[in-house]
Amino acid sequence: MSAAGWLRSLAVDMTSAARPEDVQRSRRRRPVHVPAEDLAEVSRLVGKLGTVAGALIQFAKRSREDGDAHLHAEAEAALADLRAIQPTLVDVAESLKRTAKKAAKKPAP
Repeated sequence: MSAAGWLRSLAVDMTSAARPEDVQRSRRRRPVHVPAEDLAEVSRLVGKLGTVAGALIQFAKRSREDGDAHLHAEAEAALADLRAIQPTLVDVAESLKRTAKKAAKKPAP
């Protein structure tokens, strides 16, 4: 048995025998502080990503109309990458906003 396996089995044995009231609770985590500047920058990045995507759509349209298949394919590939990134970035921005709202509602300790 490896040392990690032995430690794991020891931890399981110790915690399974303990009563819930005997187990020491972990301390509360400090609230996360999201600086307003960071939140603004992430929101600005989401907006700029939308602007870049719009410009790329126009570029792809124009390159298709001009018959430049290679440029059109490159633009479509870049646009697919932007579309894949955008939902994640929007989720990050929304998560930061929720965290900032929660921190604003809680009184300081």
